[in-house]
Amino acid sequence: MMTWITENPFWLCATALFLVVIFGFLYHQTQNGRFALFAIIALVSGFGFFLVEKMIVTDREGVERLVKELAWNVRNNNMQGVLDRVAPGNPEVTSDIEWLMPQCEFTTCFVSQRPVFSHLSETSAIVEFPVLVSVRESPEGKGNGKVDIKLDLIKIGGQWKIKNYEYRPPNSSRYRRR
Repeated sequence: MMTWITENPFWLCATALFLVVIFGFLYHQTQNGRFALFAIIALVSGFGFFLVEKMIVTDREGVERLVKELAWNVRNNNMQGVLDRVAPGNPEVTSDIEWLMPQCEFTTCFVSQRPVFSHLSETSAIVEFPVLVSVRESPEGKGNGKVDIKLDLIKIGGQWKIKNYEYRPPNSSRYRRR
């Protein structure tokens, strides 16, 4: 239940707004000060729910933020930005990024659907998501298409980092690494 509230506080805030309207209407009709007080309490509570939700970043939101940041860094050909999101002690992942990114000139890269979690705990996650990519130059030539990405993530110091990865290129049924 708490995850649902912190993932999307819409219903709590909508309920608070509904109560503000109801109590405001009742105050307007009766001129009873209690209804004005209840309206103010509902307004402050709704605002408080919203602020608390913005301050709490759940693990799911943290992973989704990482995925968006990775796509943004790839689209901007920012190899250092991608490398900053790799967990320390993963030379294979680091070398793959250092090998591929200088050879490619990405023009588009965005996540086309919400990530699907096959595993999520407080310290690790496995997430899959499709990415639409356009490449002006690469070892395999120009092109664009959907690439399915699978990330094995680990939480280090409160931040999600890439432990391992796999990808499925367009027109392929199997995941692979470089």
